[in-house]
Amino acid sequence: MAVHKCILAARSNAFAAVISGNFNRLPNDEREQLETMTHKDKLVININKAVPEIMKQVIIFMYTGRCELDESNCYALLDAAGRYDIKDLKVHTGRYLSNRINTTNVLMLLKAAYKYDNKLIKQCCIQYFIRNAKEIMDIHELWKRFAEEHREIVAELLHWHVNSDLFYKDKPHWDAVSQW
Repeated sequence: MAVHKCILAARSNAFAAVISGNFNRLPNDEREQLETMTHKDKLVININKAVPEIMKQVIIFMYTGRCELDESNCYALLDAAGRYDIKDLKVHTGRYLSNRINTTNVLMLLKAAYKYDNKLIKQCCIQYFIRNAKEIMDIHELWKRFAEEHREIVAELLHWHVNSDLFYKDKPHWDAVSQW
């Protein structure tokens, strides 16, 4: 896809680092997924392990602030928003997904929220956990694997479950921060 460097750099910190040649600003896993070369005096960025339709939606979003967001692509777009540090797309996908949190996806969304620092999804998932902890933990295999792999997240979840009054005391503050 042909895109303007200025759009990529303005909307994505990861692409800004690539365009400026400052790969050191990127985490190792992101650095390995992006390869650059020059072809006919144009910068070519090869993105390994990317689904073309998802990247098309990412580019559309970078230009317009909108994209086709639905159940089939929302997780991949959230991942792309985090991987390429596209703050507005993080907010956009975060709003969409925060209204669709359920017992089967809350742990996956929590992992993504912590990995990519998506505060809106994180807060909504914690709130969902406070209200539905028993049902979530009753999915034994999923909960056990999550608890073994993400001890720090589980510690925070349990902290807020026990101290839910403190969590809800701060709720007006994080609601205001998450506004577009």
